Amino acid sequence: MSPGVSLQLAINRQLMRLPHGASCARCGETCVLALMPSAVPGAVVRCYACTVRRWEDHHLGGRYEGALVVRVPGNQHRVLSVLQHIGWRGEHEPGSPYAVAFDRAALTGVRIAWPTH
Repeated sequence: MSPGVSLQLAINRQLMRLPHGASCARCGETCVLALMPSAVPGAVVRCYACTVRRWEDHHLGGRYEGALVVRVPGNQHRVLSVLQHIGWRGEHEPGSPYAVAFDRAALTGVRIAWPTH
């Protein structure tokens, strides 16, 4: 399955778990992959950053000895982890040139599309 199809499936699975038009009740975030579905129907929806913490470590190329670690906002980390999973996990080893290059490109794309203040 192509990465594009895998990403669309991940988004669709998340959409099925969220109420229509969901956004974070605290900050207004609307990125479907960043929102945390509630186990209780009708409960307030929060994004990952507002639920857990705002900044996290992201390992470019996965977790391996010598991994380059960058600090990213929690919601971006959640999206980067999904991209990592569908982009190379299961096909390439953590730390492989492909995994690191893919993650660097994903990080650049996410930062361009989703700038932080």
